[in-house]
Amino acid sequence: MQTIPQYLTEALEGPDRPFAFREKLGAPAWSATSSHRMHDRAAAIACALARAGIGAGDRVALVANNSVNWIAADFGILFAGCVVVPIFPTLAPDQLAFILRDSGAKLSFVEHNALATRLRAAFPDAPRTIVFASSGPDSLATFEAAGAAAAIEDPSALGRLTRDTKSDDLAVLIYTSGTTGDPKGVVCHHRGAYLNAVS
Repeated sequence: MQTIPQYLTEALEGPDRPFAFREKLGAPAWSATSSHRMHDRAAAIACALARAGIGAGDRVALVANNSVNWIAADFGILFAGCVVVPIFPTLAPDQLAFILRDSGAKLSFVEHNALATRLRAAFPDAPRTIVFASSGPDSLATFEAAGAAAAIEDPSALGRLTRDTKSDDLAVLIYTSGTTGDPKGVVCHHRGAYLNAVS
């Protein structure tokens, strides 16, 4: 039985295919990246997570709207053997804080600085935050660059990370809306996610 990292590696390392995306929701123009570039970005994020001491089974929050950066971070989290905790960026601060606390997230990826500020105000004990649309030490670009350098230093790092992931490992922890009480975490293992992807 395959895991999501194995499935993604086969898909992204095959013939190079374009990924078309819009830079902003509703933008008229399309941009493009390639499947090989997406694999490289995900690998760099995975290696950066490992370099930061975040590994198998650790929860990593992803608080952003759909974007090419969201996909790269999602894939990178899974490549690292971590568990993706996707969170709507429009959630009320108390719900955002509850999910971060309840999931035990060790790191958060967020869309922009204003959201990072709101997250820290809602949850002062929030873990390290990596910001997509930012510059500086906690920007996604800096985080990826550190991971890419780590991958060059140790070319076998990504293979070890993905090889250690098993089909029964937790892949995604999705929280309910919390309209009838505190949000509830719903688990999705690699086995189930893989079967959904290929069926």
